[in-house]
Amino acid sequence: MDKLKKFGRIYNQIEEKVISWSFLILVALIFLQVIYRYVLHDAITWSEELCRYIYVWECWLGISLVQHEGRHLQLTFLIEKMGPKKKKVTKICVDLVCFVTAIMLIYYGLQMALLTASLGTSSPAMGIPVVVYYLCMPIGCALYVIRIIIEIITLIADKKGVAWNG
Repeated sequence: MDKLKKFGRIYNQIEEKVISWSFLILVALIFLQVIYRYVLHDAITWSEELCRYIYVWECWLGISLVQHEGRHLQLTFLIEKMGPKKKKVTKICVDLVCFVTAIMLIYYGLQMALLTASLGTSSPAMGIPVVVYYLCMPIGCALYVIRIIIEIITLIADKKGVAWNG
């Protein structure tokens, strides 16, 4: 269990840094584009496309971080009335449903990415293969699955009940 906690801490740090740095790059690119457009009366042709790629990647990578923080959209009015043991069982059941959904998204996301790769298309402004764009869903969901597995193992190992929000 200690190795799992250590792995979880390292995983959290890497995930937070990647998302934070990508957000910083996104904001800097948008700021630079505004400066170029309104001050220099010019445009950076590739920045909008790159920002779109970064934003979509952040969204799919962020589902794992949101799972860790217990901040996914949820209705808690029934959960709040449950005892600690029922909360724990309910949380494990919800995690299992999320797990199955994420596995399906990985499968269909890979199918889409493979189809896109076989077509050999690339983005118009930067010339990046479009498959890079489509890989964000299966990769983000794979990281989400890892997070769910860690959470389920932690919940099962915990002899007490569980606080619903993580």
